[in-house]
Amino acid sequence: MSKAELNINKKRYIISCEQGQEKRLQELGARLNERVVELAQVMGDIGVEQLFLAASLSLLDELEEAEQSAGVNSLDERIEAIEQRAAKALSDAAGRIESLSAHLDRAH
Repeated sequence: MSKAELNINKKRYIISCEQGQEKRLQELGARLNERVVELAQVMGDIGVEQLFLAASLSLLDELEEAEQSAGVNSLDERIEAIEQRAAKALSDAAGRIESLSAHLDRAH
């Protein structure tokens, strides 16, 4: 087990993580810090817990919006979308095979 040091809203946090994940956690911590600092400027001195809560909710809101804009809201919908793409790819391939077969039949 390894540890990553994060600085969020001028406070140091040490987070345990898997070996090799330190840099990724530090990058995520930097992004969270940006959000927390941004919210602190807008909301004022509301306390660390409230800032973290507001940052978490705003990030989840963005994530949900991104998922919706991608047209994918759940695992079932993602699976269905993959199945539809696979079925289309197979159908397209079958059409090309039929076309090649017809071309070969005419050539003989």
